[in-house]
Amino acid sequence: MSLSSIRHHSSRLSRPCVQKQFSTHVNPVFRPDNAVPTTDAKGFQKRERSEEGRYAREKEVAEIKELRDELARQKAKIEKLENS
Repeated sequence: MSLSSIRHHSSRLSRPCVQKQFSTHVNPVFRPDNAVPTTDAKGFQKRERSEEGRYAREKEVAEIKELRDELARQKAKIEKLENS
């Protein structure tokens, strides 16, 4: 019982403060938990995209090297057949 009376008393005391806090939280500009995750998420998405791009480039480079090696083997076979 004493807890509820204390809670009621404290809410009556800090009423202007609570209203002020509520009014700042209604405005999305001043809400800190609204601003921070979006910038973090954007940064993460950019980082993730750059990693995907890097992975794609590395994969392309590996494929090009394989094709170059295959082409060299085919040319060697052709030369061998032409010489014999």
